[in-house]
Amino acid sequence: MLVAGDPCLDRIVESLPLRDRYRAELGIGGRRLVVITSTWSRTSLLGKRPDLPRELLSELSPDSYAVALVLHPNISHGHGFAAVRQWYADCLRSGMLILDEIDGWRAGLVASDVVIGDHGSVTGYAAALGRPAILGAFDDVPPGTPIAALGELAPRLPLAGPYEGTIEAALASRLSDRFQPIAQLASAMPGESLSALRRHFYSLMKLSEPSTEVSVAAVAAKNLATRGPAAGAHFVSGEADVEARTVQLARRAAEVQRTEFGGAADVHVNCSVDYPIRSLRTSAAVLNSRPGDEGTDSEQWHAALFARYPSCAVSSLSSEGKADVRLRSGPALTLRAPGVAGEVLASIPYIWANAGTDALAGAVELTLDGRTHRVEIEHSG
Repeated sequence: MLVAGDPCLDRIVESLPLRDRYRAELGIGGRRLVVITSTWSRTSLLGKRPDLPRELLSELSPDSYAVALVLHPNISHGHGFAAVRQWYADCLRSGMLILDEIDGWRAGLVASDVVIGDHGSVTGYAAALGRPAILGAFDDVPPGTPIAALGELAPRLPLAGPYEGTIEAALASRLSDRFQPIAQLASAMPGESLSALRRHFYSLMKLSEPSTEVSVAAVAAKNLATRGPAAGAHFVSGEADVEARTVQLARRAAEVQRTEFGGAADVHVNCSVDYPIRSLRTSAAVLNSRPGDEGTDSEQWHAALFARYPSCAVSSLSSEGKADVRLRSGPALTLRAPGVAGEVLASIPYIWANAGTDALAGAVELTLDGRTHRVEIEHSG
């Protein structure tokens, strides 16, 4: 018998310094990355809880959390990846990523903040890396293994939401050594697996081993995930304090929304003009287009949208950090705030008008999921 460690784990560990590179490639920004991972069979996470991705996307703010899915190859190869995309098409449109089965899941673990999984190896790797891991399902596994230790040490996800409290508790424990026993069981030769395997293979062939050092390549930061279209649709709750010149906003993915959102605060639909769910477009109070959609006559473009969508009160040409908006009843405005999505900015005039005034100019302070941003506003026509 040969004990030769785990070359897969060694490669993931080699990739740890590139965490920010992977997060940039995946478009995570300052959000927390929640990775959902499922092995195959009826006892797996998705075998028991196929709607969990939708539940998490429904509950978690897209401005504070990103959600990515890792599937065992037996799922995507057994049913076909086209079928997987169809099952979770609404989740992809709501911002979820499906990580590539070769390298994407490895980069995703490095980039992750918390992992929700089952008795599959990916959850075990996450725990071995010290990532907060939560079990949403767990089957019987052989005793004395790293996965058996995972079953003993990892917290459980509630059978029904809300889930954010459990996720935040796991994040708060990320500096603990809860999973140290799993890391110790995961590999008998940390960082040395490929060297041991090469030495053994050349010995079997009765050949001299090359003198060159064995290479352990970090995961490349490219083609890491399948993602949905850039078009989005959100329920937006908001309140404005006209005297203090502040606006508070919160968003949730609209297509997968399953719980009441916003409470007593005003709630409206903010939607891309090309979002494929017609009911969300036609009920949207705020419609977003991309710069360039308007062609050579922006006023005609906005007027046509107002005519086509009677519920639309704000039409916006939205890009990162900027929104050029036209109000059905009110002035033309340009809003700017570095690091804030243009579609978020486009909701500010709507919330402000609902507070009973059109005097929106100069600057306001936007609070988005507890983070504040200064938004500069000018009349543009």
